[in-house]
Amino acid sequence: MQLVLDTEGLFLNAYRGAFQVKKDDMVKRISPKKITSIAITANVLIHSRAVKLAVENQIPPDSYRDYFLIILERRKLGFGVRILRILPR
Repeated sequence: MQLVLDTEGLFLNAYRGAFQVKKDDMVKRISPKKITSIAITANVLIHSRAVKLAVENQIPPDSYRDYFLIILERRKLGFGVRILRILPR
């Protein structure tokens, strides 16, 4: 099964060994064993835990745009580091 993230504002996270997709009040959990790939067709937020879970289960991301825009943000004790990368497809 392909997990399609096609709605603006979706949030993909990992929770207790499963992918968790959130949008406002809707929450859905999906086992990584059921997913063969993740299709990203809209602006969505993907937590690093979800990326780690996908890598551990060898699930490739598919993007239907020309680039990936990755923003990693880490905050600790009021200090923040922001890393911005644009990766060509």
